[in-house]
This record gives sequence, structure tokens and C-alpha cells, in this order.
Amino acid sequence: AKGDSGQIVVAVIDDGVDLDHVDLSSNLWINPGEIANNGIDDDLNGYIDDIHGWNFANNTNDPNGNHGSIGYAGHGTKVASVFAATDNGSLLAGASWNCDLMVLNAAYQNISFGAPSIQWGYESMVYAAENGADIITCSWGRRGGYSQLEADITAYVQSLGVIILNASGNVNLDADINPNYPGGYYNVLTVGSTGATNDIRSGFSSYGAS
Repeated sequence: AKGDSGQIVVAVIDDGVDLDHVDLSSNLWINPGEIANNGIDDDLNGYIDDIHGWNFANNTNDPNGNHGSIGYAGHGTKVASVFAATDNGSLLAGASWNCDLMVLNAAYQNISFGAPSIQWGYESMVYAAENGADIITCSWGRRGGYSQLEADITAYVQSLGVIILNASGNVNLDADINPNYPGGYYNVLTVGSTGATNDIRSGFSSYGAS
């Protein structure tokens, strides 16, 4: 759904999103089965007061990221802006500026690593799919071996009619030889990078039929 052609729910699984951002706040998904701040799991989904999503990192209903942590919600806010920034005449507009933005913080803030790392990506996928997301975007991934558990989860999410998007990776590798997951699993739509003014693949972007 591009722009005003239809209403969809897009879940961003990342290190949180700035819920107060002027270009994002009016597009936040609101859980229709939950009454805000009453301390009750009204929709019986296992999460109390999950109005805009969930924070799996600290198990709270504030998906705004972990305050005071490295890059606090910086990456997720940028990712969300690509599609969910509203067309309000301020700053910028996203590709689907009237979508509903579901926010899921899945990042472990590892100070020694120097950046957030995704630890609850697949739990977040299940939450998103079971709570009404149409599209899940994952601007993260891992290399290494195939995981049957991860593959089963992506298949389950897709069985609920959800599209999973994954970044191809920023390491200039052939994904057919060095797969990036979850993009390496069946029917996950993997997105690479091209130049700003042409369709030439960016030198850092991974590539391949996979």
C-alpha cells in the first residue's frame, strides 16, 4: 500500500522507535483490544497494556527503546521513517505515510559490542503476526548456519498472511554462498541497496538470487 492507497499495519522489529517523533507519532498502531494503562491484559494475548507494541528487551509495554542506552532507538527510528513518516509537511514523508506503525524493541544493548544486537527478533515476529501486522520489517540479520526453529517461525508467520522483509546485509557477499537470515528462509523478501541516483548495486550491499 503506497501512500493513501490503503491502510496496513507495518511492524518494525529493531532497537525501539522514538514514539514522540513529530513525523511518526500520529501513525502509531493502537491495539484495538487493549485499554490503555489499566494494568489488565484486556485482549488476553499475554501482554499487559501493549498499546503500540512491546519491548522484549525489558518486558514492558514501552517499545520506545532502552533509555540511556547506546544509540537509544536511533536505528529503529530511521527504519520506521522510511515507510511510516506521515505526510504532515514537516521534515519528510515515508513511502506508506498513512500506515499504522507497530513498534517492537528486540535489541539487547551490549555496551562492549558498541551497538544494539537483536536478541528477540523471532519472538517479535510471532507477536506482530498474531496481533494484526500485515508486514514485518527486519533491518538486521545474521550469517551462519540454517536454523530449523527460525525457519518454522517464519513459515508460521507467513501462514498468517504476513510479509517478512529483511535487509540483505552490508557486507558485499553473495547471499547464495553466504546466506543472511532471516532472508535466507523461504519466501522472505530480501532487500538490497542501490545508489541514490541510479540502480547500480551499492558496493557494501549483499547480493544474489537468495
